[in-house]
Amino acid sequence: MSRETLKVDKFLHNWPRFTSVLCSLILDSYLPFCCFDKSYLSKCHDLPYFHGILSKMRQRQNIFFLLWLSAFSCVPLLGFAQMDGLSFSHLEKPQNFSHSQVNQIVQGPEGYLWFGTADGLDRFDGHNIKPYRSDLLDSTTISPGGILSLAISPDSMVFIGTMEGVLNIYHARQDRFQRFSVPINKSTRYASIWDMVFEGDSIAWLGLERGLAKFDRRTGAFQLWQPSRVNRSLRPIFNDVIYSLSADPQNADRLWLGSRGGLLVFSKKNNSFKLPFEAATSRPFLAVKDFLFEKDSLVWLAGNEGSVIRLARNNQQPGREGWHSKAFHPDPLSNFSSVFLLKKDKHKFWVGCPDKGLGEFDAQTGSFSFLNENPLKKQFRKELTSYCAHLDRDGRLWVGTHEGIFFTDPRQQLYRHYRVASPKAAMLEEAHVIGAVDLANNRLLVVTSPKSRFFIFKKNASKLFAEFDAPFSNTGKGFHAIFKSRSGRIWASSSSGLYRFDEQKKAFVRPPYFAGTPLENWNLYRMAEDSTGNLYVLAGGSAGLVQVSPDSEKVRVFNEANAAHIGFPEIEVLTDISVSPQGQVWLFSETDIFRFDPKTGQFKTFACQNCGQQMLTSKWILSGEVDRYGKVWIGYNSGGLDCFDPTTGEVKNFRTAEGLTGEQVLEIEPGKDGLLWLRANNGLFRLDPTTFEFCDFSEKGGLLKPSPNYKWYASLQVLDNGELFMNGKGKFALFAPPVPAAGSTQPKLQIAFDEILVFNQKKKFEERLDYLNEVQLQPDENFFTLTFAALEFTNPQQVRYRYRLMGNNFFTKNYDESWRETTAGRAVYTKVPPGDYLFQVSARSRDSGWMPQSRSIRICVAPPFYRTWWFLLASMVAVLALLWAGYRWRIGQVREKARIKQQLAEMELKALRSQMNPHFLFNSLNSIKNYIVRNEPRTAARYLTKFSQLMRLILSNSKDPTVTLADELKALRLYVELENLRFRKQFKYNFEVAENLPLESIEIPPLVLQPYVENAIWHGLMHKKSGGQLWMRAYRQNGSLHIEIEDNGIGRARAKKLRSKSVIKKKSLGMKITSDRLSLAMSVNGQKASVQINDLMDAKNHAAGTLVHIKIPLKNGNR
Repeated sequence: MSRETLKVDKFLHNWPRFTSVLCSLILDSYLPFCCFDKSYLSKCHDLPYFHGILSKMRQRQNIFFLLWLSAFSCVPLLGFAQMDGLSFSHLEKPQNFSHSQVNQIVQGPEGYLWFGTADGLDRFDGHNIKPYRSDLLDSTTISPGGILSLAISPDSMVFIGTMEGVLNIYHARQDRFQRFSVPINKSTRYASIWDMVFEGDSIAWLGLERGLAKFDRRTGAFQLWQPSRVNRSLRPIFNDVIYSLSADPQNADRLWLGSRGGLLVFSKKNNSFKLPFEAATSRPFLAVKDFLFEKDSLVWLAGNEGSVIRLARNNQQPGREGWHSKAFHPDPLSNFSSVFLLKKDKHKFWVGCPDKGLGEFDAQTGSFSFLNENPLKKQFRKELTSYCAHLDRDGRLWVGTHEGIFFTDPRQQLYRHYRVASPKAAMLEEAHVIGAVDLANNRLLVVTSPKSRFFIFKKNASKLFAEFDAPFSNTGKGFHAIFKSRSGRIWASSSSGLYRFDEQKKAFVRPPYFAGTPLENWNLYRMAEDSTGNLYVLAGGSAGLVQVSPDSEKVRVFNEANAAHIGFPEIEVLTDISVSPQGQVWLFSETDIFRFDPKTGQFKTFACQNCGQQMLTSKWILSGEVDRYGKVWIGYNSGGLDCFDPTTGEVKNFRTAEGLTGEQVLEIEPGKDGLLWLRANNGLFRLDPTTFEFCDFSEKGGLLKPSPNYKWYASLQVLDNGELFMNGKGKFALFAPPVPAAGSTQPKLQIAFDEILVFNQKKKFEERLDYLNEVQLQPDENFFTLTFAALEFTNPQQVRYRYRLMGNNFFTKNYDESWRETTAGRAVYTKVPPGDYLFQVSARSRDSGWMPQSRSIRICVAPPFYRTWWFLLASMVAVLALLWAGYRWRIGQVREKARIKQQLAEMELKALRSQMNPHFLFNSLNSIKNYIVRNEPRTAARYLTKFSQLMRLILSNSKDPTVTLADELKALRLYVELENLRFRKQFKYNFEVAENLPLESIEIPPLVLQPYVENAIWHGLMHKKSGGQLWMRAYRQNGSLHIEIEDNGIGRARAKKLRSKSVIKKKSLGMKITSDRLSLAMSVNGQKASVQINDLMDAKNHAAGTLVHIKIPLKNGNR
């Protein structure tokens, strides 16, 4: 046999194996785009299966099969590959983390999540992260340092192991910590606590940096073992560092230990360490970080180099326990051990590696898949260091990294995203997916632009069924919209007119009656259908509206040129169209909204920027829709959302304050249930048009972030099955509105009370607020804030609370007459009256109603001491005593007032007598006589006239208790003039009255000035031979009337030495009576008047006259 023949024979002999490998590679490359039976595909990956099949083929058949595979591999396949993957949310350092590196996560019995970080402990309630700080002066706080381990004890205590070797136990009811330090000795020099496991309520086993510890909570004592000292065959340090430990469910005496040097078991009965099998120190078993027991005989280990180890019991030999182990490694290997294992489903595990991030391990295939960074979606990045993971009670996955916490809720992954995955993907990625409609057999017709192609897509297989070019693919024109009528016709508008889809031909065609109409070449956009089957299409620019009647094959155009007489307004461009339940066509331009009634054939404008009918919030309309109730909804470029009622003209605006998180509303579409779906610049929202409640179905539901400038291509469509279609650049998404399955239940909201802040300072109680049934507040603590949380972690921003403060007994009124609603977990109260109250709070999530039973706590605001019963009783007694004392005092006052009045009357009588004293009358009449005898009748007459006027004023003023200052000064002036005439003008006088003094409104007791003037004349001026001067000044100062009477006479001291003793005595008595009258008159009104008499001296200290200063308080109106 020739050499060439041997080569051919060898080639043909190995041909089946070669072809099987080639088939496997080809199938791996093209399976995402082909539709085969899954059971068949599973066999295709089995190389022995392929080898056996192909060995039975003839060599000629093999050659033809190879040629077929080669040809098949050269065909470029196009398709929409579904982008599976979880959408993660990120809790990072700025949100009050004690440190960005999170080493441990655990959920407590109350529902809180606890994070152990590199610098402390944090608690998360869904809204807020509360860090627990160490206080060196307070032994009830947590110890300082990083946290390596967290665990919940059987009696619901939180155990915290630190890097410094301190075991902290958190008592939730008292909100305090206990600290227990691991003893440090020669054998245990490093006591960092890596892991812990419990034995009953009192014993905790701790894996340490150097050994194993047993902690007894009842005594607070530690018992320590170092494996290499107990078992000399073990390697020091390597087997002493215990990273993980777990109890054996089949053997209560055994603890499994993952040490740096391999796998160990510890016997509690014998206090001994040993290797469970010979290979326990082999490379995969080094530094086991986690154990996961499955059933009774299977153990999964998080092993070295990122591996997962399956360990199965072998009990075939009676009395001897054996183990079978198999290690599965990622490719490439990790530089570190896997740090955690969590059960994902029946055959898959979550696994984490510090250098590979978060991944999945498939126990059936033994394969790993780590979550890669997806540029279109917020995924868990593989370069993030994964330190820990936790599945909470509701199935959410929490992952601790060096950049905080990443978490995802598989129940909330509501979107299925698709993008092109083919050799032509780069070309199609540049194009925008415009829209889609349903076809029969669960297929989807998808159109793109400007690379105008259309695809028939099989939804259940997530694979392409067919791909076609549009009629204008090579012209640079593109699709603008696609629409399916109620009759099943599919229409597509484009920059090259309107087309109808022919499913049999798998092509877009033009009906013959389109010829010669705008539908043949106009730039057409959105479409809508009325109740009679007419199709309305928006034309580009100001071209207007096109009406198509497919049944009658008629086309009609409405624009300003041909329809202004029926009310078509002047527009620049139409942006959206909608048909109301009544069959009226609503049109939206960038600035106007108007309506076309097919029955009347008339247009009616409701809002017009150019015609002065602008009633809307903004001037740039992007979208519009009419709901089933006839209300018109308008979405703006930056003004949020308007609800317009055509019957009343009322406009209601919605922005971020009302629950719309984005104020650019691109699309509005009604759902099958009448709810409205809104596509905004930052996500998808559902709006109940009856209650105006918004629900956000955006990023945490897994929605891709939009492409730049995608608002010009944005589309939102409701498919036949109620799913929503959303487009994007080179991608699209299908969204199934969440409908609770029969028998399924949403996670129950659980409200926890956090704390009470009094004037923004935490109120401390003996127990934590969440454990109290009632709280007592002091009278000055009636300004308080109560914080609470619903412990909803997936969508906490969509949790709404309602709360109220109600009276708890007959004597306490309700502070809140109705429920208050809020999205913040805090209730603020100010000036709460004393009483016994019941605070109630309830919550609801996005897809559930209010909690059937609200959470409540009793709040008692103590009254101030003056509102207590004993004080009120004592006050009543005191009031009665005061009333009695007041009564007795009032009687005394009345009697005293009567006595004062009597004295005042007597004083006034004496004053009158003093004014009318015989000497003055005699001297006055004698002066008149002398003027008559000396034949001075004019002087006598003048004297007599003034004398009579003075007598009349004195008698008139003496009748009233008070007179005006004007009358009093008038009488005083007459008296001075008479005295000056009688003494033949021996002195001069001067009256100075302030101009701002209201003489007619100021009232003073009568006859109070004349005695002082008379005294100045008779005592001071009468004995002065010449140059006598009298001054009378009146002015107002500091709310009082001031009157000064001054003379430059001989002074009081010299006057006393003169012989006219009797006259002086009477004059002095007159001044005393006047002073007493003045004091009594003022005391009746509770006022006090004063009289001061001062002797004036010259430069040589000789008497130079007398000054009398009278001060009388004025009433409020005269001050």
